[in-house]
Amino acid sequence: MTIGNQTLDSFLGELGSSAAVPGGGAASAVSGALAAGLVAMVAELSVGRPKYERFAATIEFARDECHRLEKMMVELADADADAFAGFMVASGLRRSTPEEIAARKAALATAARLAIEPPRQIVAACREVASACERLAGRSNLGLASDLVVASRLVEGAAHGGLENVLVNLPALGDAVAAEALESGVRKVQRSVSRLARAARAQMAKGALREPEAPRKQSSPAAVRQAEGAR
Repeated sequence: MTIGNQTLDSFLGELGSSAAVPGGGAASAVSGALAAGLVAMVAELSVGRPKYERFAATIEFARDECHRLEKMMVELADADADAFAGFMVASGLRRSTPEEIAARKAALATAARLAIEPPRQIVAACREVASACERLAGRSNLGLASDLVVASRLVEGAAHGGLENVLVNLPALGDAVAAEALESGVRKVQRSVSRLARAARAQMAKGALREPEAPRKQSSPAAVRQAEGAR
C-alpha cells in the first residue's frame, strides 16, 4: 500500500516499527506535504475575498502550486521508501570473496544514486513550497498568519531532512567528485529554503499587508519553443 493511501495511524505505525522503511526521507516528504497543504489552505481561504482581491494572482498561484506540490511530496515519500529498500538489498549482498566484494560495491553505488534522487527532489520541492509561502505572506488572509508560520517551519525542517538523506548516501557512491557536486547543489537549495522561510516569518510578524507582486513576465510560445529546441 502506498503512503498516500494509508491512514495516518497506519503510516505512524510503520514509521515507528522496527522496519527500515519508511524512514527519515519519507517523514521529510510527508512534512513537506503538510506544509504545502497549509499554504494551499491559506490561499483557499483568501480566494474571492474583496480585502485580498489585489493579490488574486499570487493567491491563485500559491493555491494551485501547493496542491500540486502536496501530491508530489506524497509520491516522493513512496519513492524514497522504495529506493532505500533497494539500497538495503544491495547492502545485504555477500562479500566473502574479492569478486563478491567488487560486485557489492558496484551494486551499492548504483543503489546510492537511486536513493539520493528522491530526497534531492524533496529539497527542491521544499523550495517551491517555501517560495509560495513567502509570496503569500502579507498577501493573504491575515487571520491565518499562524498557519503560514507553521508551514514555513515544517517546510524548513523537511528540507533539512531531505538534505540529511542525501548526505548519508554520498559515501556509497564511490565517486568523490560527484558526491561533492551533489552535496554542494543540495546544500545551496536547502539554504534557499531557509532564507525564504525566514523571510515569510519576518513578513508575517509585521501583521500587515504588503504591496502586490509585480506582474511576472510570461514567455511567448515562440520563445518557449526556441528554448526547448536549444536543449
